[in-house]
Amino acid sequence: MTPAKAIQWMYYGLDDACDYDTGSLTYGSLVTPPIDIPPVPSNGRVWLHYCSTLLTEDDEIYDRAAVLVNGNQYVDDVTNSGEWEVRTADLTSWAGETINVRWFFNSLDDYYNDYHGWQVDYVSFSYSETNCTLDVPFATGDMDCDTLINFNDIDHFVEALVGRDIYEPNHPDCPWMLADCDANGIVNFNDIDPFVTLLVGK
Repeated sequence: MTPAKAIQWMYYGLDDACDYDTGSLTYGSLVTPPIDIPPVPSNGRVWLHYCSTLLTEDDEIYDRAAVLVNGNQYVDDVTNSGEWEVRTADLTSWAGETINVRWFFNSLDDYYNDYHGWQVDYVSFSYSETNCTLDVPFATGDMDCDTLINFNDIDHFVEALVGRDIYEPNHPDCPWMLADCDANGIVNFNDIDPFVTLLVGK
């Protein structure tokens, strides 16, 4: 995986052809230098985030794109996307350790390799800690933690309903349990009506 000509992103493919059809099986990696992952408490999480576009045969039997830690631990099997998407991987298992992260591509054969290939950009890491007492200066339903409950909170509330693993990486400083609008200690679809009540101020 090499920098694109304009150094805008990392790209696995042939710059001139905009595909990875080398005439034979092809594979390669983008590897970070050593990264110190800080230790976290038992309720803490560490996340890897990056932007990705991937166009292949869309079958891991033929083309494989994946992210690995320390060369052999898979943390993300990447799927096709013709548009930039943010992908997230949980690195909590390596908290307190020094690791490297590897973006690995393998065509696995020399056939049908005239697809665009893989682009990677905006790599970052984040940390989150769950506060079970919810001792924070934000009101229930304030899903973007801007101290207001309004229509800007709707999309973030939906993320929280879909799953904690979806919400927390995008809002590391905003507690997931703010979506518990019926105050029963669980975030689920029963929170929708109470959230709407908070939203309209009734």
